[in-house]
Amino acid sequence: MAKLNIKITSILDGMSPSWHFGSENQYLAGVSIDPEGSDSTFLRATGSIFPTRYTKFSAGKISAAPMWILTNPKNTNIYTYLDNGGFLSYSNTLGSETLIGTPTAGAGNGAIYYNDYIYLMTPTDVSRYGSLSGGSPTLTNTYWTSTLSATALTDTAYPSTRSVEYPNHAPHLHVDNKVYFCDYINGQGKIHYIKTTNTGVNNGSTYGALDLPFGFLPMDIESFGTDLAILATFEGQWASGAIPKPGSGALFLWDTFSSSFYRQINLGETIASSLLNKNGELFLWSGTLGTGVRVGRYLGGDSIQPIINLKEGAPPVAGAVDSIGSKLFWGGFQTYPTAAAGIFSLGYANAQLPGSALNFMGRISDSTNTLPIVTSLKLVSQSSTGSFYPYIGWRTDTTAAYGIDQLGGSAAYTSIFRSQVFNVGQEFSIKKVRIPLSVAIASGMTITPKIYVDDEVTSFTLTTINSTNYPNSERTIDISPVAVRGQHNFYLELAFTGTTEVAANLPINISVETLRDI
Repeated sequence: MAKLNIKITSILDGMSPSWHFGSENQYLAGVSIDPEGSDSTFLRATGSIFPTRYTKFSAGKISAAPMWILTNPKNTNIYTYLDNGGFLSYSNTLGSETLIGTPTAGAGNGAIYYNDYIYLMTPTDVSRYGSLSGGSPTLTNTYWTSTLSATALTDTAYPSTRSVEYPNHAPHLHVDNKVYFCDYINGQGKIHYIKTTNTGVNNGSTYGALDLPFGFLPMDIESFGTDLAILATFEGQWASGAIPKPGSGALFLWDTFSSSFYRQINLGETIASSLLNKNGELFLWSGTLGTGVRVGRYLGGDSIQPIINLKEGAPPVAGAVDSIGSKLFWGGFQTYPTAAAGIFSLGYANAQLPGSALNFMGRISDSTNTLPIVTSLKLVSQSSTGSFYPYIGWRTDTTAAYGIDQLGGSAAYTSIFRSQVFNVGQEFSIKKVRIPLSVAIASGMTITPKIYVDDEVTSFTLTTINSTNYPNSERTIDISPVAVRGQHNFYLELAFTGTTEVAANLPINISVETLRDI
């Protein structure tokens, strides 16, 4: 027999891509765990096993999935554009919810702030709302076809996932002060643009500024220096389970003044959905509906570097990606360790921390209905300290289950942490687990520890950490489990379900005894 002292000293390298062979500073899986922390008391990353909690702030006027969440430099309001065309505003304190109107034949196809107005892409037109600085903004429908006398857009059916259709007119404000947006007409992708003066007066808006090859549906647009990057999916090749074909998804690069794009990079995946320029680097999301998400970085030329490859979920819609500092966010869903939709993050806001760390850092507030999906995401300052965290728009497959969440609130946590798998390699027993806490245990704090052994063949629930079982305001919890044995390996799970915030600090010490000599 031998005694082993196993320590969990850091989780800053994020979730492991491997079940049995994660690195020392990785963990197996998590739901609503953010090692960077979300408490404004800490001015640096906590490095703890830090649970996060999101709470629904939207009310009864949310009647469909929120597809776009917008801020603007002219007022402090927050705006959202719904899947059924509803256009709403909120005060900066989230104290009011106002339905501004529903653009003609609206369907939440695209939304963007530009030169004192908010532009709303409908199935066949563009509406706009403003001027925002004028004091009495109004909603003008059919702005594109009536005011600009431009050709109507086409309402082409785009791929959908979990009953949410990817927007077919996603917009982007480029460095040349034009809003470019997507369209698909008679089997060909097109890019149009709106150009106005700084007061919203038309200044050369153009229909059909760029044509893509036949069969490519433009899904999202982003700046890459002075060039424009367009991500497209090949028509009809997106069905769940379809075999990817060369050209199923492609990235196009255009200098914005030539008659055509100058580069096409084929991805060979069925869906190519979202682009984001983070600190000059171009990131893209692609994959296969329901069975995987890939995050890549464009390296120049014809090269795309794979960054993350998830075996479940779906590529996010264009309005559900964002970044701050060195931290990348996108909306997604997973089934392990439990079914949940929320925010994945890559890296941390502080570039000194590991840039490849993957975390599922926040889940939506609805944890009871099935097939949840994130439909929009926007970083907004949510505290007087200027800390930025995402607002999350979401829906489930249950009728009228829609909402927008913000960080915080008073509901119970539903966060789960699973440590890396520790391979003992012979019969063993767990003698003691020592867990330091971020604060002394108090009323409302609840953590349920479990030990899973032998690739989850058996689990052992340990003493619940709460103020009833630990009434002396303990800050270090010692648990001596009885009859926790395994043959091969184990991991530790911590389930946070209390209503008061408490994190598990590190290191966590686990005393193991092998039962036979080798």
